[in-house]
Amino acid sequence: MSIWLIWGQEDFNIENKLAELKKKYVVPEFASMSYKFFTNPSFDELAEILCTPPFMFGSLFIVINCENYFSGSKKEVAF
Repeated sequence: MSIWLIWGQEDFNIENKLAELKKKYVVPEFASMSYKFFTNPSFDELAEILCTPPFMFGSLFIVINCENYFSGSKKEVAF
């Protein structure tokens, strides 16, 4: 298992890096089963996401957009 933390101000660079990693780790024929994207999941959802095994074989590529956890926004985040 590999965990990457990608952070920065430039969405363009982040999207390019994610596309590069997706191309490297996701088999195109199984992309619908091996690629998942989540935005600001709760702690319970995050724990479930991280414990999900890949379907059949290969890797499971999960992108978790959690900018609300680190942005210092005044919104309350249930994490």
